Amino acid sequence: MEPVHIGLIGVVILIMLIILGMKVWVALSLVSLVGVYIIRGDIGLVYSTVRGLPYHELASYGLAVIPLFILMGNLVHHFGYSKELFETAQRYLSSLRGGLVMSVVAGSAIFAATSGSGMASSAVMGKVALPQMLNAGYDRSLSAGSIAASGTLASLIPPSAHLIIFGYIVYADIGRLFMAAIIPGILSAVIYFVYVYVWSLKNPEGIPPVKPVKKGSIWSELKLMANSWVIVALVVIILGGIYFGIFTPNEAGAAGALAVIVLGIITRKASFKKIIDSIFDTVKTTGAIFIIYLGSMFFVRFLTHSRLPYVFTDWLLDLPLPDLGILLCILLVFLVLGMFIPPLALIMILVPVVYPTVEVLGFHAFYFGILVIKIVEMGMITPPVGINCFILGGIMPKEVPLESVFKGSARFLLIDLITLIILIAFPILSLYLPAMM
Repeated sequence: MEPVHIGLIGVVILIMLIILGMKVWVALSLVSLVGVYIIRGDIGLVYSTVRGLPYHELASYGLAVIPLFILMGNLVHHFGYSKELFETAQRYLSSLRGGLVMSVVAGSAIFAATSGSGMASSAVMGKVALPQMLNAGYDRSLSAGSIAASGTLASLIPPSAHLIIFGYIVYADIGRLFMAAIIPGILSAVIYFVYVYVWSLKNPEGIPPVKPVKKGSIWSELKLMANSWVIVALVVIILGGIYFGIFTPNEAGAAGALAVIVLGIITRKASFKKIIDSIFDTVKTTGAIFIIYLGSMFFVRFLTHSRLPYVFTDWLLDLPLPDLGILLCILLVFLVLGMFIPPLALIMILVPVVYPTVEVLGFHAFYFGILVIKIVEMGMITPPVGINCFILGGIMPKEVPLESVFKGSARFLLIDLITLIILIAFPILSLYLPAMM
């Protein structure tokens, strides 16, 4: 059997194993190592790969950016700043129709710029905002769907773990990749705002009348505003520092985590227990990401031995389609498989296979990466996987059953499709900021 056929069979088996529920890192490692042995027939090669690859790939200074930004997001959450971000957004948006939903979008977007995790964003906003929305009389499916969809913004808005992993797979500059995601991330949030406002006007029965937010004392109001705006300013300084070359992404992550700790001590929100809890959560999340990343590196070796990506590239280039048509076919594969495969696994499985084609077609890595991450976002609210929907369905299962969450998310899925079309049509949205660095 030809190596390329073994590679193709390996990819199919891998996708089936993940859909059937096998741990992603186990499926990646098992298929890859067995595949390398079948192709090469050398158990010594498999042994040397297992012995040397983990340290070679994971003992990388650049990968430190992942735990640093995850730690920053966990500190923001455990110190209570995420709740204050949502409450501050309420102060500014409560006078608008659907203001509470807009507050969720705004709070999720800002929290995304500190957390890098869509699941964490959905869980935090679900606990903070969902009870308030239901008590206020908002439509159940709209409430849950807006939180699930807004949580996906963390996959696109830097410092996204998905962006970092994509960058490492294609050897892209992480700082510039972060910059490439800023305008698309803001665009996604703005389009959510517009949709919520228009929906509120057309469906007044699903939105309660505008009520003024009860305010506390002047001191408590000023304190709330100050704490929230300090976090916003911190995000702007960190991303601005990367843009102007003051920080590397690693330095920005370290500075951000330290700044949140100092701010927490000054505002008396920090405690030894909260810091330890943040560190433990960071270790668990980072460990899960790194072990999947290691499995993907085994998979890349397997693909290299099989030569599947290069044969696949030749096949795609022979199709009677323009370059953009081939790109759309690749994105369609991501969209379909995103319904069944978790986002991080999808990036690690498909990007090594299709990226050689994208390079030959001449599409920029940043442009392609933003499109992939946007589609990965859509997979987070698409059945049957829809991880963000399951998180929301587990927070208040009696008040908001899972089918209501998926129904509400479907509305935002169509909005995401519109955003994706805009990003495909206007590459400048992804390439302008990196080019200006």
